[in-house]
Amino acid sequence: MAVELAIDASLLMGEIVVDFISEKVVDLLQLNFKVKAITDIEGKMDKLKDLSTIIDKVIQDLDSRPFIDDAVKDLLKKLKYLARDLEDVVDYYDTKVFQKQQRSNTSFGMVRDFFSSNNQLLFKSRVGVMIKAITKSLDYILLQKSFLHNLPQGSIRMSEPSLYDSLVTGRETERQMIVNMLTKDDDYDSNNVTLKVISIVGMGGLGKTTLAQFVYNDERVQDYFASLTMWKVVGAEFNPTKIIKSILELATGASVDISEIYLVKQKLKNELSGKRFLLVLDDVWNENESKWIALKTALTCGLRGSKILVTTRSQQVSKIMGSSNTTHQIQQLSRDDCLSLFYQFAFGDEVADQNLMNIGAKIVEKCGGVPLAAISLGSMLRGTREEAYWSSVLKSEISQLGNEEDKVLDVLKFSYDTLPVRSKKCFAFASLFPKNYWMTKDELIKLWIANGFVCSEGNFDAETNGNHVFNDLVMGSFFILAPSRDFEDDSYVTKCKMHDLMYDLARSVSANIYWNSKQDSVKDIGKRTYHLQLFPGELPNDIFSQLLNKKPLYLRTFISPRTFSCLSINLLEVFSELKFLRVLDLSYNGIKEVPTSIGNLIHLSISISVSIKNFKSYQNN
Repeated sequence: MAVELAIDASLLMGEIVVDFISEKVVDLLQLNFKVKAITDIEGKMDKLKDLSTIIDKVIQDLDSRPFIDDAVKDLLKKLKYLARDLEDVVDYYDTKVFQKQQRSNTSFGMVRDFFSSNNQLLFKSRVGVMIKAITKSLDYILLQKSFLHNLPQGSIRMSEPSLYDSLVTGRETERQMIVNMLTKDDDYDSNNVTLKVISIVGMGGLGKTTLAQFVYNDERVQDYFASLTMWKVVGAEFNPTKIIKSILELATGASVDISEIYLVKQKLKNELSGKRFLLVLDDVWNENESKWIALKTALTCGLRGSKILVTTRSQQVSKIMGSSNTTHQIQQLSRDDCLSLFYQFAFGDEVADQNLMNIGAKIVEKCGGVPLAAISLGSMLRGTREEAYWSSVLKSEISQLGNEEDKVLDVLKFSYDTLPVRSKKCFAFASLFPKNYWMTKDELIKLWIANGFVCSEGNFDAETNGNHVFNDLVMGSFFILAPSRDFEDDSYVTKCKMHDLMYDLARSVSANIYWNSKQDSVKDIGKRTYHLQLFPGELPNDIFSQLLNKKPLYLRTFISPRTFSCLSINLLEVFSELKFLRVLDLSYNGIKEVPTSIGNLIHLSISISVSIKNFKSYQNN
């Protein structure tokens, strides 16, 4: 019955998604026609802003779908390019209109406008060309609308795969700890609590479900909850009514055909009364407290000592479910345990070749203590004993590996798919930095704001919302906070980095949008590279010429601190070519003057610590 419910929900979700996409495609067709039909620039811009909103909604929907084919992925990429182009056109138009309003306050400004490049005829001509490029791109996308109409049905996200029940490695201490928490006879009289919630929290792939199964099957747990033990996989859909029915089915061992939820609750109460039960809620994503209360209320009818064991990737879920003081943060495996797990899947019972074992030991370092990664990589290598192939895996980025490794990133991408749109953008932005780089929280938030990923909403300013996003990414294990002792000189500065697997996920979802000199080569820069960072080190003297020759004309972020002393750079060329810059960081480069072409950077939001020693040229222009 529970399986049937899941299938029905899946079909329903698929129908809703297809209807939503079809509706938005129709809206895009209508707006595209109106943009072409309207003759005045102001009217066209109003429709372009509506167009931008709809495209963002389509991107958000497609981006959250775990299973789309290559054709739809390519279409999604083009939609994202179009969304950024729309932002550039709207920003350009709004900025120029604002500048004109400022100048029109003086008679001199009106005369100067007529003879300058700000002349209205020239301005409208430029905007017209930009709008024509937008509609041309949209025409191309809409020609492929059949891909969007024929999307496969959606699916309910299920629990992460168990790491094989018989191969639980390195979890004995954690098992004992959770078993003790479950079987401890707590004194509930002081706060009248009859049902206690214990959570296992951690990022995808760490084996939360496996640890829960390990605990669930423990003899002491089975004896303590001899009356009743139940296991329910929850997943992304948290429907209290459906979950209550499923629990009743687990408690009775029979299907439930009762439609009235009151009668279902009453029957469940009868089944749980007088029993000390254990209920495992596996893979919970719900952060809606009212839904949790609706479920919990129906379960507070067993004997004292009854427990709920929850597995989740979110600290917020744990907090809402009332297990703040009984939360176990599952840890990465030690290197030795991770290596043992890898060897089991790579070699099985056969005598292992010493050279392959040595290479395998280095490969395991890529796993970062994530059991799922060790199992996937070990399984992938089980079929070959060629040293050359093992060595190639060692040298590869995790995100470039074959089908088995895709399972690791797929598990992690499940967490990414559930993020709000702005959090997705902020997470992906971190791939602008090299792997294992400690990022400063405050600087990261400023960069998010400058690029428009985070803005003020309601009573919260942009910085406050940026802090909310940062904290959510930390709680979701996307970012790892630095221990304060690692940065004694900056004891009040919050720093973070990404787990290697999370970093590879960020790179995989951002394609070639982000580029940094530590991680990438110049050949990787493309027309659609939007964010670029240079680090001091072994850079060719003509690196700037090489970069500009690649024509990254849509570049929005350009960070190059402490690099000018050893490089040849033409600021005039930089400012003339890169007209869409939002962020410019040329700090600690000993710049003495800035060319007037900096005025071309009308989109510039922040210029971080430019460190100009002589502001004379800048002020005069």
